[in-house]
Amino acid sequence: MRPYSQAFEAWVASGEQDKSRLLRGQALKDASYWAQGKSLSDLDYQFLAASQDVDRQELQLFLEAERLKEVEARLALKKKKCQTPNIFDWGTFVCFSECDRRRNIRVLPVPKSPRQPTQ
Repeated sequence: MRPYSQAFEAWVASGEQDKSRLLRGQALKDASYWAQGKSLSDLDYQFLAASQDVDRQELQLFLEAERLKEVEARLALKKKKCQTPNIFDWGTFVCFSECDRRRNIRVLPVPKSPRQPTQ
C-alpha cells in the first residue's frame, strides 16, 4: 500500500487538478524513496512528478522572495548612507549615492557659522 494513498486518492478524485493534494518537502522525499525499485502505475508516476514540480516551484518562489528581501535591505542601507554627508568640499556639502555617483549628486550650501568678533 502507498504511504501517500490518501493524498493520491484525493488528487485523482479532483481530476488531477488539486495541487494542494500533492506532496511537498519531507513527505515527497519519503514517497520518492519508497517508490524506488517499485513498479508503479502511470498515475502514481504522474502524481510523484507533479509533486516534484510543485515542490520545486514553491522552493523557487521562496528563494526569490528571500533574495528580494536582501536586495531591499541593501537598497535601504545605501539610501540611509546617502542621507549622511560623506564628502566635503570648500563650504559645499556634496552627497554621492553609492550606486550612481554621476547622476545622483546633491549639492547643498553649508550654512556659515556666525563669526566671533576679534579682540
